[in-house]
Amino acid sequence: MIFISFCILRGGLYGQESLRDSSIRMAILQVSYGGALTSRDMAARFGFTSSIGIEAGYKLPSNFYLTGGLRFLFSETVYENDIFRSISNNSGLLLADDGTLSDLRFQQRGVLIPLSIGKIFPIIPNLNPNSGIYIEIGTQFIQHRIHFRTLGTQVAAISGAYRKGYDRLTNGFGLREGFGFRFFDNRGYVNFSIGFELSQNFTQNRRTINLDTGLADKRKRKDYLSGIHASWIFPIYKRAPNKVYFN
Repeated sequence: MIFISFCILRGGLYGQESLRDSSIRMAILQVSYGGALTSRDMAARFGFTSSIGIEAGYKLPSNFYLTGGLRFLFSETVYENDIFRSISNNSGLLLADDGTLSDLRFQQRGVLIPLSIGKIFPIIPNLNPNSGIYIEIGTQFIQHRIHFRTLGTQVAAISGAYRKGYDRLTNGFGLREGFGFRFFDNRGYVNFSIGFELSQNFTQNRRTINLDTGLADKRKRKDYLSGIHASWIFPIYKRAPNKVYFN
């Protein structure tokens, strides 16, 4: 991130350039949304997973670029939702602190820290040389856990420090690939990217013990994601003035 910040500051020092006429260097800020299907080990725990995030990067005149950032993962579909079976009744309800029965809601929570290098190929007619089809590869850190909350009175058995014994906190590193379309408007008003992403993540449970099983989970996991990703881009560069011609 220090390198990216340096590039952003450095971008403002270059001479005035025009998107319309040539491929230029620029700093990039972008906000994004992604939607992905899960597979392998991750599909046994979570369903369709969304992400929102912010990223920064730098594009060279060669149309190679580097981006990195932070995305937040979330999902409403949790398949591994029987973690309280030993302390719940046949209907899946838990005995709350006040003696009533309390239901639970399960969600996915996580973070993704991607770092990618890519290249834009300006092969589409009538677009400026900074826009076109892109391909990118990279690496990332991923972390996810099962988030749960009671829909009634607090249940002490799953609160406080006990939460860590059930949340399946998992993290690790992975590979990522992507391709799609990036567009930079000549006037700077509409700049975006949309594409398809794949990632193969190699993770492991980081909790000392799972309280529902009484065992440590040391399995090596393969958590794969595949889906769409769209970004709204804010390019940063010094624009060339409009040309004025005299007779």
